[in-house]
Amino acid sequence: MRKPLTPVHRDRAAAMMHGLTGVVTAVTVAGVGAASGVAARHTEADKATQAQAKAKAAAEAASAQIVVEYIERPSRTVITREVIAAAAAPAAGVSTVKAATKPATGTTTTTTKAATAPKPVAVAPAPVVQKPVVPSTGS
Repeated sequence: MRKPLTPVHRDRAAAMMHGLTGVVTAVTVAGVGAASGVAARHTEADKATQAQAKAKAAAEAASAQIVVEYIERPSRTVITREVIAAAAAPAAGVSTVKAATKPATGTTTTTTKAATAPKPVAVAPAPVVQKPVVPSTGS
């Protein structure tokens, strides 16, 4: 059988519990701080490694010169007066007509003539329809 605690024993036990709780709290705070410090150092090391890799890649890219070689190949563009007239004419309602006479240089001349477009038809406005009145149900 146990002896009942006296007030002195109870005060000692309470003081020891307060002290033990303080020590456990301090160890917990120190442990969290240490873990945060280790994580911060690890993150800093990773970022430094990435920065070094980027700097190395940029230095390699700057040192490597890209050589572009242009090769001159023969080419010929054929543009006739008909093509120029067709490109200059509006797309809708224009017809291209060749001239009756040819110039002395051997090229053909074209003239453009605007076709008559149909006149626009006026659209009548839609009739206004009013909605029927609905009686209120009071709810």
